Amino acid sequence: MLSTANPTATATTAPATPSKKSVPAATEDLANVPEYTTIPILDVSVALDAPATAYTEHGPRGDALRALADQMRAACTQSGFFLIKNHGVPDAQIADMVAQCRRLFALSKPEKDALRSGHNRGYFAIGEENLNPEVQVDGGDFKEGMDLGADLADQKPGEMFRGTTPYPSDAQVPGFRAACGAYFDVMSKLGRAVMRVLAVAMGQPADYFDRILTRPMTQLRLLRYPAAPPGMTESRLSCAAHTDYGGITLLAVDSPGLQVLVPNSTTGTATDLVAHPTSRAHAPIHGGTWMRVPVVPGTLVVNIADMIARYTNRTFHSTLHRVVHAGVPHDRYSIPFFFDMDADAVVRVLPEFMPGGKLANPEVKELFFPTPIVFEQHLQSMYNSTYGAGKREVATS
Repeated sequence: MLSTANPTATATTAPATPSKKSVPAATEDLANVPEYTTIPILDVSVALDAPATAYTEHGPRGDALRALADQMRAACTQSGFFLIKNHGVPDAQIADMVAQCRRLFALSKPEKDALRSGHNRGYFAIGEENLNPEVQVDGGDFKEGMDLGADLADQKPGEMFRGTTPYPSDAQVPGFRAACGAYFDVMSKLGRAVMRVLAVAMGQPADYFDRILTRPMTQLRLLRYPAAPPGMTESRLSCAAHTDYGGITLLAVDSPGLQVLVPNSTTGTATDLVAHPTSRAHAPIHGGTWMRVPVVPGTLVVNIADMIARYTNRTFHSTLHRVVHAGVPHDRYSIPFFFDMDADAVVRVLPEFMPGGKLANPEVKELFFPTPIVFEQHLQSMYNSTYGAGKREVATS
């Protein structure tokens, strides 16, 4: 597994947990996939307040930061998913956000419908988001959600995700806006710290991403997965197989359900890629095994997304993942925080990851992304297809 020689920046693996109770045969292949017991757990405490210059220091802190970057590189080349501990986000704050989710989604349908927005913000109902419209032809994902983002007064023409976020009143959900604002702030700080570690893991200076994090496309998403019928199939999942679109995702959950397609190898033919074609194009094309991510107290789930796969020519995996909340008699709440780069960031394969490059996967001979792309172009194309089922508006101004 990953090196744990440095006590300040360690990577462990998730403890094995007892197997789940048997579920109806109709959901056996989906809900009873193996547990991802070897998912890396990275201690990121040393990175939280470290300046970029600390990564080149001589001494214990510099050594610990570089060891953490090495561990993150290993995790990103294995599956692109890992857990982080000692991340600086209090357990009580996460628990409060889950409680806020419960109160938000308990509102009446008219109250939730009043929170809709035409600017990729606000409430969406069950089935309105479809992360795999070619497979889920009869309905979208079995979840409802609320998208929130930074409200910037200096919105640039054409910029996505810059509309005003609608919030419930304090009479409806007491303290909701304040709690979300505080969570947005702490997760944004954590996102910047993780991106510095990631930059070094990619062979770049720690401040490499700073230049494209001046107006990052950050998004806080609150999700409710209703208790699902036991007959769930790939034609209607809680959340269909997909890759995330931007930089990194920082995820808090209250219960299991997340599954990732852990690679069997870096080459070969995929046997289980029932995902949106654009997601397949950004994910490594490999054989894989669906595994469920354990819920480990005190940790957050982190995964890298399409732009990091593009920077690294798929040496770092933007891995397909899905949510299967089936045969369970209670709702599941999930809080992903998408920490992405600026809308106008131009993303191209780094020289280190070109075929034959010093950090490239030696088995990969093809340049998968020969043409640079503006991040917002990719984001816009993904959202245009994702919301086809519910015809949710995707606005750019």
